[in-house]
Amino acid sequence: GIRAFRARLHPTSLAALVALDFVQFVEFDGPVAPLSAAPAPHEESMPLIGADVTRAQFDGAATYTVVAGLIDSGLDTAHNDLNPTVVGWDLTGANAPFNDPCEHGSHVAGTILGDGTTRASLRGVAPGLGWGTAGRFYSVKIFGGTCSSSISLATMMNLMHTPYFDGTTTSGIPQVINNSWGYQPAALTSFYGTEYNARLIDDESYNYAQLYVFAMGNGGPTVRRMSLEAASKNAFSVGSVVDHPTVAYGDPSDVYDDINNGSSIGPTGDGRWKPNVCAPGYKITSVDANSTNGYKTIFGTSMATPHVTGLAAQLLDHTNWIQGWPEVTKALLMATATTKDDVLLATAADTHLNQFGTGRVEAYRAHWTSAQIATYVWAYSLGNSSTYVEFPISAGATRIVACMHYSEPAASAGGTQALVNNFDMYIDRPPVDTVNNNTGEYTAQQSLKDNTEIRMIDASLYGAGTWRLKLYPTSVTGNVYIGVVVQIIYGDTTPDGTLNVTASDTFVQPNQDVTISATVTNPSFVASAVVLDSTSTGDTLQSASTTLDDGPLTTLTGNESAGRDITLGDIRHGTQRSATWVTR
Repeated sequence: GIRAFRARLHPTSLAALVALDFVQFVEFDGPVAPLSAAPAPHEESMPLIGADVTRAQFDGAATYTVVAGLIDSGLDTAHNDLNPTVVGWDLTGANAPFNDPCEHGSHVAGTILGDGTTRASLRGVAPGLGWGTAGRFYSVKIFGGTCSSSISLATMMNLMHTPYFDGTTTSGIPQVINNSWGYQPAALTSFYGTEYNARLIDDESYNYAQLYVFAMGNGGPTVRRMSLEAASKNAFSVGSVVDHPTVAYGDPSDVYDDINNGSSIGPTGDGRWKPNVCAPGYKITSVDANSTNGYKTIFGTSMATPHVTGLAAQLLDHTNWIQGWPEVTKALLMATATTKDDVLLATAADTHLNQFGTGRVEAYRAHWTSAQIATYVWAYSLGNSSTYVEFPISAGATRIVACMHYSEPAASAGGTQALVNNFDMYIDRPPVDTVNNNTGEYTAQQSLKDNTEIRMIDASLYGAGTWRLKLYPTSVTGNVYIGVVVQIIYGDTTPDGTLNVTASDTFVQPNQDVTISATVTNPSFVASAVVLDSTSTGDTLQSASTTLDDGPLTTLTGNESAGRDITLGDIRHGTQRSATWVTR
C-alpha cells in the first residue's frame, strides 16, 4: 500500500517537515468539488452514444451480477426516478446519505440508473442497477450543501472495496465506480500521476480490479487544467462533447459533436494523453434532487462521466467474464469509440488523443458483432514475458482497430513519470514473423509513457489473411493486467444515409396544425451523430418528438433549439431513426 500521512499544519512548519530525513515527498491535498457548471436531455444524449439501443437488453440487471457505485453528494431516494436497492454512507457528518442538498450526485445518478418513473424518455443508461440486496448500488456522500469536500480519498475507497453485509445478504464490491468530481486548482498545474491521490487510485484499481471512472474537469481549453484524479494512469478519464448544434456556450468552437470548450484536455505533466474517451456532457437534463419528480439541466464533464459508467455497467452485464478485468472493459470502450471526423489514430502524439481521447463512446459497437463488425477480446496477466494473439481479416474489410490497455501498481511518490512498466504492442500483417514478438509493420502507436496503445489501420489496402498482435515487455519489472481488443469493420465508416421528409398537408389554412416527419436510414456500419437541422421560420412549433430505440416517446421542445433541430444520434446499419414536428 501507499505509506503516507495526511496532516493539517501551518505554512511556517512546512520547511521543518521537509527537512526530516524520513520524508520523501510533501504535496498539497486540496479540496475536491463536483465538476459541473450551471438543455440537451437524456432523450438526445442517450442515442448519441447508442445507449437506447443496448439498454433494452442489458440494463445492468439482465444477469443479476453487476454492482456499481457512486462517490458524490448523496442520492435523493425520495425522487420518483431513483429507486435502486442502495446502501449509503455519509462522510460529511450529517448522517443523511439519502439527502442531497448539493443536488449534484442525484443528477449524476439519474444518468447512470434513473428508471424514468416520472418520464420514461429520461431514464438512465443502466436503469436496472441496484437490482437487489446482493447487487446494491453503493453511494458514498462526500459533499454537503457547500458542494466541497476535504475528506480523505482513502476513506471513500475503503468503503468501495469492502463487501456490504446486512446480516442476511452480502453485496459484492462495485465493479465500476463513478466519480464526477476532483481537485482542479485555479492556477495552471501539471499533474504527473505520481501525486498521492493519483497513486491511490492506481493501486486501488490494480489491487481490487475496480473500474474508477473520473471526470476530466472543466478547465478547458487551456492545457494543464485537468483534475488531479483524472491524471491517474489507471483512472478511466472522461471528457465532454457537445451533443447539440450550438454556439450559445460562448465560443464558436462549440460546434456539434466537438469537444465542449470547457472540457479539460491533456496531456498530463509527464506527457501521457488524456482523456481516455468522451461522452455527451453539454446541458444534460437529469434528476433534480429535492423535487420528487423534477428535472434540471446542467453541464460539465460531471455529466459526461455517468454516461460512460452506465455503459460500462451494460457491458459487464452483457459479457460476465470481463467482470474483474477493468482493463478489458476500458480497452473495449476505447477501441469501439468514434473518432472526431473519422480520424485514423496512428501515434501516441495524435492531437485527437489529448482532446477526445480515442473518441465518443459507442454502445452498439462495444456490445455486438454483426455482418459489418467483428470484435475480438483477450485478457492477460503478464510479467517480464511476451505473448501474441491472432485475428482473421476477411475480404472486404475497411478498417482495423487495435487497442491494448494495462493496469499496474502506482509509481514512486513525487516521481516525474507515472508509468512503471512498459509493454508495447506490435501489429504484424501477413506474412507474419512467427519467431519474434517484437516485430511488425505497425509500431508508431507505441509509447514510453502511456499504458494505452491504440492503432487504426486502413484495411482496404490489404486482402484476406491472418494477422498477429504481439505484446512485448520492453521494460518490465513487475506484473501487469492487460486487456486487448481488436475490432474489424466491414462497412463504410462515413456512410451516406437517405433522408425522407413528409408533411400531412401541403395546403395549409391559418392556425391549422401540420405534422412533418423526417426519417434517416443508414445503409452501412454506424452513421455517427446524426442531427436534423431545420431552417423553418414563420411558424409556431407545437411539438417535437422522436421515439427512442427501446420505446419511450421523447418531448424535445425544451432542447437547445426549442425543438427545431433534433439530435437523432447514432444509427446502426440497416436501421433508421425518425423525428416528428407538429407546427402551425
